[in-house]
Amino acid sequence: MNNLDHVILGALLHDVGKLLERGEEFSAYRNDEEQWKIDCCIRKNTKNGQEKATSYHSLHSRHFCEWLSDSGHVATLRPDGYSRTDDKADHWLNLAAKHHRATTPLQKLIAAADHFSSGERERIRTFGHEINYKSRLESNGA
Repeated sequence: MNNLDHVILGALLHDVGKLLERGEEFSAYRNDEEQWKIDCCIRKNTKNGQEKATSYHSLHSRHFCEWLSDSGHVATLRPDGYSRTDDKADHWLNLAAKHHRATTPLQKLIAAADHFSSGERERIRTFGHEINYKSRLESNGA
């Protein structure tokens, strides 16, 4: 696969974790604090100073992409030497999972596309900090 193939596949799958998170699927990394630091935004609680991950759907996206690449149907998609802790590699799994904690130019490209595509939505916080998990996914009407 060339860089363009990696970008296309990463961009296509970067938010699949939103659906999977709500269905409580592919959640193996949800309690892995080391993986949080690689894929999620980290916020400090102003009251107690503890760190908490946000954008958990990134973890679900990574786990799904790993499952997809291991499924046997698309075995050629697994990057050589893949490691989920190598956050600098610009393969499609990292491009899909690191769109909230981008460090490389290609990861930042996916992050920018994610921000642009969500920029038209009205900002509401109906469920407070749990909106990422409890809110419904809604079509933009297109």
